Amino acid sequence: MTIPRRDGSGIKAERMRQMHRMLQVGKKVDYITFLAACSYQMGLSDVTTEKYLSDLEILGFIEVNEKEGWIQEVVTE
Repeated sequence: MTIPRRDGSGIKAERMRQMHRMLQVGKKVDYITFLAACSYQMGLSDVTTEKYLSDLEILGFIEVNEKEGWIQEVVTE
């Protein structure tokens, strides 16, 4: 029996989905706290987490405001 290999893009996609699930709908989350949570729960560096957040923001799933220090899921109705 062959075990399917998980490639890098599959792992990245799963981590991004996990990060998206960590955000509650419509609630603002502290930016620094979220970076720490991703580091603790998934073992991601701050740089990697910021890259994934940037990708999620470009795709329209979240809004990130680093100046004010919050992250929020975009609510689509």
